[in-house]
Amino acid sequence: MGVIIEFKQIGKQYNQKSIITNFNLAIAQGELVTVIGSSGSGKTTLLKMLNGLVKPDHGTISIYQQLLSEQDIITLRRKIGYCIQGSVLFPHMTVAQNISYVLRLEHWKKKEIYRRIDECLEIVQLSEEMKQHYPDQLSGGQQQRVGIARALAADPDIILMDEPFGAVDEITRVELQKALKSIHEKTEKTIIFITHDIREALMLGTKVLVLDKGELQAYETPEQLQNNSNVFVQRLLNSRSD
Repeated sequence: MGVIIEFKQIGKQYNQKSIITNFNLAIAQGELVTVIGSSGSGKTTLLKMLNGLVKPDHGTISIYQQLLSEQDIITLRRKIGYCIQGSVLFPHMTVAQNISYVLRLEHWKKKEIYRRIDECLEIVQLSEEMKQHYPDQLSGGQQQRVGIARALAADPDIILMDEPFGAVDEITRVELQKALKSIHEKTEKTIIFITHDIREALMLGTKVLVLDKGELQAYETPEQLQNNSNVFVQRLLNSRSD
Protein backbone atom coordinates (compact mmCIF):
# COMPACT_ATOMS: atom_id res chain seq x y z
CA MET A 1 0.00 0.00 0.00
CA GLY A 2 1.12 3.54 -0.69
CA VAL A 3 2.15 6.22 1.78
CA ILE A 4 -0.81 8.28 3.04
CA ILE A 5 0.96 10.44 5.67
CA GLU A 6 4.55 11.67 5.63
CA PHE A 7 6.47 13.82 8.11
CA LYS A 8 9.77 15.32 6.90
CA GLN A 9 12.28 17.09 9.16
CA ILE A 10 9.55 18.21 11.57
CA GLY A 11 10.52 20.46 14.48
CA LYS A 12 8.37 22.19 17.08
CA GLN A 13 9.16 24.35 20.11
CA TYR A 14 6.99 25.81 22.86
CA ASN A 15 8.48 28.67 24.88
CA GLN A 16 11.92 27.85 23.46
CA LYS A 17 11.60 24.25 24.66
CA SER A 18 11.95 21.65 21.91
CA ILE A 19 8.93 19.32 21.75
CA ILE A 20 9.60 17.61 18.40
CA THR A 21 13.10 17.27 16.97
CA ASN A 22 13.92 16.35 13.36
CA PHE A 23 11.00 13.95 13.07
CA ASN A 24 10.72 11.86 9.91
CA LEU A 25 8.12 9.17 9.29
CA ALA A 26 6.10 7.68 6.43
CA ILE A 27 2.85 5.90 7.28
CA ALA A 28 1.37 3.45 4.80
CA GLN A 29 -2.33 3.44 4.02
CA GLY A 30 -4.30 0.98 6.15
CA GLU A 31 -1.96 0.87 9.14
CA LEU A 32 -3.24 1.09 12.71
CA VAL A 33 -0.38 3.01 14.29
CA THR A 34 -0.30 3.07 18.08
CA VAL A 35 1.77 5.94 19.50
CA ILE A 36 3.38 5.65 22.92
CA GLY A 37 6.11 7.52 24.75
CA SER A 38 7.14 9.57 27.72
CA SER A 39 4.98 12.41 29.03
CA GLY A 40 5.62 15.51 26.94
CA SER A 41 7.25 13.52 24.16
CA GLY A 42 5.14 15.18 21.46
CA LYS A 43 2.49 12.53 20.85
CA THR A 44 -0.53 14.83 20.90
CA THR A 45 1.41 17.61 19.15
CA LEU A 46 2.06 15.31 16.18
CA LEU A 47 -1.60 14.31 16.08
CA LYS A 48 -2.74 17.94 16.13
CA MET A 49 -0.34 18.77 13.32
CA LEU A 50 -2.18 16.33 11.08
CA ASN A 51 -5.41 18.31 11.16
CA GLY A 52 -3.82 21.74 11.30
CA LEU A 53 -4.46 22.56 14.96
CA VAL A 54 -0.70 22.95 15.45
CA LYS A 55 1.79 24.07 12.82
CA PRO A 56 5.41 22.84 12.80
CA ASP A 57 8.17 25.43 13.15
CA HIS A 58 9.99 23.74 10.31
CA GLY A 59 9.63 20.72 8.07
CA THR A 60 6.71 19.51 5.96
CA ILE A 61 3.73 17.21 6.36
CA SER A 62 2.08 15.53 3.41
CA ILE A 63 -1.37 13.90 3.43
CA TYR A 64 -2.70 12.12 0.34
CA GLN A 65 0.66 12.94 -1.33
CA GLN A 66 -0.05 16.68 -1.04
CA LEU A 67 1.61 19.17 1.29
CA LEU A 68 -0.61 20.01 4.23
CA SER A 69 0.31 23.69 3.85
CA GLU A 70 -1.23 23.68 0.37
CA GLN A 71 -4.57 22.16 1.39
CA ASP A 72 -7.72 23.87 2.56
CA ILE A 73 -7.65 23.03 6.25
CA ILE A 74 -11.44 23.03 6.79
CA THR A 75 -11.99 20.66 3.88
CA LEU A 76 -9.17 18.44 5.10
CA ARG A 77 -10.53 18.26 8.65
CA ARG A 78 -13.85 17.02 7.33
CA LYS A 79 -11.97 14.18 5.60
CA ILE A 80 -10.24 13.13 8.83
CA GLY A 81 -12.04 11.42 11.70
CA TYR A 82 -11.10 12.63 15.19
CA CYS A 83 -11.84 10.87 18.46
CA ILE A 84 -10.44 11.88 21.85
CA GLN A 85 -10.72 10.80 25.48
CA GLY A 86 -14.26 11.17 26.80
CA SER A 87 -15.63 11.31 23.21
CA VAL A 88 -16.79 14.98 23.70
CA LEU A 89 -20.24 14.46 22.22
CA PHE A 90 -22.54 17.44 21.75
CA PRO A 91 -24.80 17.18 24.84
CA HIS A 92 -27.80 18.90 23.21
CA MET A 93 -27.79 16.51 20.23
CA THR A 94 -29.14 12.98 20.02
CA VAL A 95 -26.88 10.05 19.13
CA ALA A 96 -28.10 10.25 15.51
CA GLN A 97 -27.44 14.00 15.35
CA ASN A 98 -23.96 13.57 16.82
CA ILE A 99 -23.02 10.86 14.34
CA SER A 100 -24.36 12.82 11.36
CA TYR A 101 -22.83 16.19 12.33
CA VAL A 102 -20.20 16.30 9.56
CA LEU A 103 -22.59 14.73 7.05
CA ARG A 104 -25.01 17.61 7.56
CA LEU A 105 -22.18 20.13 7.17
CA GLU A 106 -21.32 18.42 3.88
CA HIS A 107 -24.98 18.59 2.77
CA TRP A 108 -25.53 14.87 2.40
CA LYS A 109 -29.06 13.92 1.37
CA LYS A 110 -31.34 12.91 4.25
CA LYS A 111 -31.81 9.37 2.96
CA GLU A 112 -28.03 8.87 2.74
CA ILE A 113 -27.55 10.33 6.23
CA TYR A 114 -30.10 7.94 7.75
CA ARG A 115 -28.46 4.99 5.99
CA ARG A 116 -25.00 6.02 7.15
CA ILE A 117 -26.12 6.48 10.77
CA ASP A 118 -27.44 2.90 10.79
CA GLU A 119 -24.23 1.59 9.19
CA CYS A 120 -22.05 3.33 11.78
CA LEU A 121 -24.16 2.10 14.70
CA GLU A 122 -23.76 -1.44 13.37
CA ILE A 123 -19.98 -1.01 13.01
CA VAL A 124 -19.58 0.10 16.64
CA GLN A 125 -22.10 -2.51 17.83
CA LEU A 126 -24.81 -0.20 19.17
CA SER A 127 -28.54 -0.83 18.67
CA GLU A 128 -30.64 1.42 16.45
CA GLU A 129 -32.84 2.08 19.49
CA MET A 130 -30.13 4.42 20.79
CA LYS A 131 -30.47 6.86 17.90
CA GLN A 132 -32.79 9.18 19.81
CA HIS A 133 -30.90 8.98 23.11
CA TYR A 134 -28.88 11.93 24.40
CA PRO A 135 -25.27 11.55 25.66
CA ASP A 136 -26.27 11.82 29.34
CA GLN A 137 -28.49 8.75 28.85
CA LEU A 138 -25.50 6.63 27.79
CA SER A 139 -22.78 4.83 29.71
CA GLY A 140 -19.17 5.94 29.28
CA GLY A 141 -18.48 3.01 26.96
CA GLN A 142 -21.55 3.76 24.85
CA GLN A 143 -20.55 7.42 24.57
CA GLN A 144 -17.09 6.37 23.39
CA ARG A 145 -18.62 4.10 20.75
CA VAL A 146 -20.77 6.98 19.51
CA GLY A 147 -17.61 9.10 19.34
CA ILE A 148 -15.98 6.44 17.16
CA ALA A 149 -19.12 6.22 15.01
CA ARG A 150 -19.03 10.01 14.51
CA ALA A 151 -15.36 9.78 13.48
CA LEU A 152 -16.27 7.09 10.92
CA ALA A 153 -19.44 8.73 9.61
CA ALA A 154 -18.05 10.64 6.63
CA ASP A 155 -16.02 7.56 5.63
CA PRO A 156 -12.61 9.24 6.10
CA ASP A 157 -9.41 7.49 5.04
CA ILE A 158 -7.66 8.69 8.23
CA ILE A 159 -8.85 8.56 11.85
CA LEU A 160 -6.95 10.26 14.68
CA MET A 161 -7.51 8.94 18.22
CA ASP A 162 -6.00 10.58 21.30
CA GLU A 163 -6.21 8.18 24.27
CA PRO A 164 -9.86 7.50 23.46
CA PHE A 165 -10.25 4.71 26.02
CA GLY A 166 -8.46 6.42 28.90
CA ALA A 167 -11.59 7.51 30.78
CA VAL A 168 -13.46 4.19 30.92
CA ASP A 169 -13.24 1.23 33.29
CA GLU A 170 -11.04 -1.77 32.48
CA ILE A 171 -13.86 -4.08 31.35
CA THR A 172 -15.26 -1.44 28.99
CA ARG A 173 -11.75 -0.67 27.76
CA VAL A 174 -11.17 -4.29 26.74
CA GLU A 175 -14.51 -4.32 24.90
CA LEU A 176 -13.62 -1.10 23.07
CA GLN A 177 -10.18 -2.45 22.13
CA LYS A 178 -11.80 -5.52 20.58
CA ALA A 179 -14.32 -3.32 18.78
CA LEU A 180 -11.58 -1.09 17.36
CA LYS A 181 -9.57 -4.07 16.08
CA SER A 182 -12.70 -5.39 14.39
CA ILE A 183 -13.48 -1.96 12.89
CA HIS A 184 -9.94 -1.68 11.52
CA GLU A 185 -10.08 -5.15 9.99
CA LYS A 186 -13.45 -4.39 8.34
CA THR A 187 -12.75 -0.86 7.11
CA GLU A 188 -8.94 -0.86 6.56
CA LYS A 189 -8.84 2.79 7.64
CA THR A 190 -5.52 4.40 8.53
CA ILE A 191 -5.73 4.96 12.29
CA ILE A 192 -3.29 6.90 14.48
CA PHE A 193 -3.99 5.93 18.10
CA ILE A 194 -2.23 7.55 21.07
CA THR A 195 -2.00 5.52 24.27
CA HIS A 196 0.01 5.54 27.51
CA ASP A 197 -0.36 1.75 27.90
CA ILE A 198 2.30 -0.40 26.22
CA ARG A 199 0.07 -3.47 26.44
CA GLU A 200 -2.66 -1.62 24.54
CA ALA A 201 -0.11 -0.38 21.99
CA LEU A 202 1.16 -3.90 21.33
CA MET A 203 -2.31 -5.44 21.22
CA LEU A 204 -3.90 -2.92 18.83
CA GLY A 205 -1.14 -1.70 16.55
CA THR A 206 -0.08 -3.06 13.19
CA LYS A 207 2.82 -0.66 13.83
CA VAL A 208 3.98 0.88 17.11
CA LEU A 209 5.54 4.36 17.12
CA VAL A 210 7.69 5.03 20.19
CA LEU A 211 8.64 8.62 21.09
CA ASP A 212 10.90 9.99 23.79
CA LYS A 213 11.66 13.69 24.27
CA GLY A 214 10.33 14.49 20.81
CA GLU A 215 12.52 11.97 19.03
CA LEU A 216 11.53 8.76 17.25
CA GLN A 217 12.86 5.72 19.10
CA ALA A 218 11.15 3.00 17.07
CA TYR A 219 8.54 2.40 14.39
CA GLU A 220 8.00 -1.33 14.08
CA THR A 221 5.47 -4.13 14.21
CA PRO A 222 4.62 -5.31 17.75
CA GLU A 223 6.66 -8.46 17.12
CA GLN A 224 9.71 -6.52 15.96
CA LEU A 225 9.42 -4.07 18.84
CA GLN A 226 9.74 -6.81 21.43
CA ASN A 227 13.20 -7.63 20.06
CA ASN A 228 14.31 -3.98 19.90
CA SER A 229 17.42 -3.25 21.99
CA ASN A 230 16.73 0.50 22.38
CA VAL A 231 17.03 1.39 26.09
CA PHE A 232 13.81 3.42 26.20
CA VAL A 233 11.88 0.73 24.31
CA GLN A 234 13.13 -1.91 26.75
CA ARG A 235 12.02 0.25 29.68
CA LEU A 236 8.52 0.52 28.18
CA LEU A 237 8.32 -3.22 27.58
CA ASN A 238 9.45 -3.96 31.13
CA SER A 239 6.71 -1.68 32.48
CA ARG A 240 4.11 -4.25 31.40
CA SER A 241 4.63 -6.11 34.66
CA ASP A 242 4.45 -2.96 36.81
